[in-house]
Parts: sequence; C-alpha cells; structure tokens
Amino acid sequence: TEQCPHLQVTVADLPRVTPITQRFIDGANANENVQVLTADLVRKPASAHFDAAVLKNFIQILGPAQALAALGHVCESLKPNAPIYVMGDILDDSRLSPEDTVFFNLVFINVYEEGRAYTRKEYSEWLEQAGFGQIEFLSPEMIRAQKSSF
Repeated sequence: TEQCPHLQVTVADLPRVTPITQRFIDGANANENVQVLTADLVRKPASAHFDAAVLKNFIQILGPAQALAALGHVCESLKPNAPIYVMGDILDDSRLSPEDTVFFNLVFINVYEEGRAYTRKEYSEWLEQAGFGQIEFLSPEMIRAQKSSF
C-alpha cells in the first residue's frame, strides 16, 4: 500500500494471529488502507467478497485436504472472475527440483503437522476442483520481466 496508496487491502488470518497482524499494521500507520479480518479459511469462507486474493506461504502449511478446502473457501470469498495469486515455492512433479524447494520441503514436513511443498500438478488439480478457471504459473524471472515492461 506504500507503493500503491489507492489499494484497499484486507488481511485474513486466524484469531490467534490477527492481534499480531494488527500491531504490524498499526506500527506501519497503514490503518487507512489495510483492514484485518479474523477468518479460518480452512473451515469456512470469509465474511466478505474480494476483488483478488494473495496466498503467500499459506497452502504450504496445510495438508492436502485442508489445502483443497481452503482454496474452495477462498474461491467462494472472491467476486466472479477475480484472480488468486498463490505465492510460494512449487516442486516439479518429480518432487526432486528445484533444489531450494526440495530443501524447504524438508523444513515444512518437519515443522508443520501436515504441511509441505506441493507440485504444480497438485496446485492445478486443487485450483480446478475449487472452481478457479484459467491457471497460469509464473516464475520469479517472469514476474520481474512483467514488472519491467510497465
């Protein structure tokens, strides 16, 4: 919101996390542009409808059934044809590369009860089952190239 002050952002998170989130927002003097919504997206959709969703390091801490449920609830919380951006490391379908993601996968499976790095195929299947249409995967290099073309 510092770079795009016209944006209105809602951060949705679990009840135990939102007080911490609110402290960060207060500390950044971002209350005008950023609201906090207490929600458990694994259990039910958010109580509002949004123009877009950004999931950063969210799916990776969930098990497969939870990930599918959460994506379905995110889909229900979005306005029609709104985009979803899932940010995080994605394994190739062999689960053997990229190397950095394989390493992070070891961390995920040792830290989180069910979390892990998932494959492109897993994400595609869940997103389709959740009701999302066009699915596109962008590498960090592709994103940087798009930014430089603006």
